Amino acid sequence: MGQIFFYDRKNIRGEFGKVVLQKLEKLGRWASNQNTFHLYCSFILVAYDGLKFEDDPYGYPEPAVDVRIIDFAHTICDVNNTNDEGYVYGLHSLIKHLQ
Repeated sequence: MGQIFFYDRKNIRGEFGKVVLQKLEKLGRWASNQNTFHLYCSFILVAYDGLKFEDDPYGYPEPAVDVRIIDFAHTICDVNNTNDEGYVYGLHSLIKHLQ
């Protein structure tokens, strides 16, 4: 699945996949450690700028790739301080499919 997502009609852009996976793993660590919010029906936005990635003289991809949680309309504060296991499961599933 990751190959399809990072295909630009010419090449598979594996360099994006590596950075997106790193950022998703970081997001997964955050989700595993936080126990305040439960996120229902939120989305993960993955955006990258292929030209900027190629033009960076230092090869540092941070400005060209961004991964964010968006749409917090159904976020609930958890008074019991429990982990949002469903969200963590979904993130790990996404990471697995992109590897």
